[in-house]
Amino acid sequence: MRWEHVLDAVQRRQWRGVRLTGITEDTRRLVPGMVFVARQGSAVDGHAFLAEARARGAAFTVGERAAAGDRPDARVPDAARALALLVSLWHGHPARGLTLVAITGTNGKSTVAHLLATILRAAGIRAAHTGTLGYRFEGDTTPPTHTTPPAETLYPLLRRWKDAGATHVVMEVSAQALTQARVAACRFEAAAVTNFSRDHGEFYQDAAAYRAAKATLFRDLTTGVAVWPEDEPACAPFAAAAASAGLRPVTFGADGDVRGDIVGSADMGGSVIRLTLAAHGAFSLPLPFPGRHNLRNAMCAAALALGLGVPAEAIALGLRHAEPIPGRGVLLRSDRGVTVVVDYAHNPVALRAVLAMARAGTAGRLLAVLGPRGDRDRGKRPLMGAILAAFADTAILTSDHPGSEDAAEAARPMLAAARDCGLDTTFVPNRAEAIAAAAARARPGDCLVITGKGSEPWSDDDGGWPGSTDVAVVLECLRQPAEAPAAAVARRA
Repeated sequence: MRWEHVLDAVQRRQWRGVRLTGITEDTRRLVPGMVFVARQGSAVDGHAFLAEARARGAAFTVGERAAAGDRPDARVPDAARALALLVSLWHGHPARGLTLVAITGTNGKSTVAHLLATILRAAGIRAAHTGTLGYRFEGDTTPPTHTTPPAETLYPLLRRWKDAGATHVVMEVSAQALTQARVAACRFEAAAVTNFSRDHGEFYQDAAAYRAAKATLFRDLTTGVAVWPEDEPACAPFAAAAASAGLRPVTFGADGDVRGDIVGSADMGGSVIRLTLAAHGAFSLPLPFPGRHNLRNAMCAAALALGLGVPAEAIALGLRHAEPIPGRGVLLRSDRGVTVVVDYAHNPVALRAVLAMARAGTAGRLLAVLGPRGDRDRGKRPLMGAILAAFADTAILTSDHPGSEDAAEAARPMLAAARDCGLDTTFVPNRAEAIAAAAARARPGDCLVITGKGSEPWSDDDGGWPGSTDVAVVLECLRQPAEAPAAAVARRA
């Protein structure tokens, strides 16, 4: 088959007398009459399932090459892109006619997307949102499976939301999603890079490959406005990609189109900030998110809104009334006088930001609980151990979905680096027991920081209470007297 024949068949939903029933890349979801697309994944090669797809009743198959003596019916140069285009076509190209906004970057994607969606709604715009915290449009919420939904999830979502009246969609777009062409059938009218630092060494050979993946957002997928921090040298390549694509720049930072500073009271509950928008003047407002990193997130969201033509009054209103974000800088205060911060930070830059914020707002000691996520970038683990030692007074390392790794071995580089820097650090494999032990040590005036999972529920291999969350567990522990929460853990276990 030639590609144009594939497109025609999917458009008509017919092929050689067979009524087509859908598009899939997974033989476990395949029903007779589906088109099977064989894509090379990070762990599994879909081309190995061509024969199985035919046995299960695939109308025809699409892929890049032959495998195990079998070959697809239609050969394409990029099966991942073909998958996105075919699923989009099947659902009537729902991205067309929607104003799509993309947010990428190492840290801050969820917060910026949340703030921008809030700003758009303050302007009277019916905006949907996809990201790590879920896929939402007004009362329609779908639990997330990925930061950026796979093609078989994304395009049906866009169809449903568009039919329900959505006009804008704010999307967190990960580097992996760009590499895997999940958004190949999308054209963004505005896109932002929040920042860039080390992460995802398990997926990309080096920082250059990771950065190049993100740069495709500006180079290949955006047709309007490009936003980036003009005062971060690591983001200079994104500026070059935007310039080569002829995009209209709206920058944020020290000399950007959007500038900002903390001008009033600042604590772990938030701060008073002042934003200056190019040609729109300046305004001050309370931002219910703590730390300078969240000031920059607000600046990025404001820059995107400015690029989309949102009035300055709506930008201020949206930022002022933004709701707290689950698992991002969650602030808890116990009756025992202990402050707790629960955050998603799981790379060196994000960890430094949340620990610096907690250190600045703590009169007593800073205690920390975290662990390396299994099967992820191993090179960042000693860096995180050194950062931990720079800010914390004591720490307990623990499991964070170790996956195929042994939890103790995964934590060893982080533990060794922290100890080499002089930090009192131990390893407790059961996450519930680790949080309980840290809560037991906390005294009035201390701050306990728990990072890595945010609002994500625990998996079976974290130990303790599968399906629970860091917030639920630490609240249970802090209801117990000091030095006694282990009893609560024992009861729940």
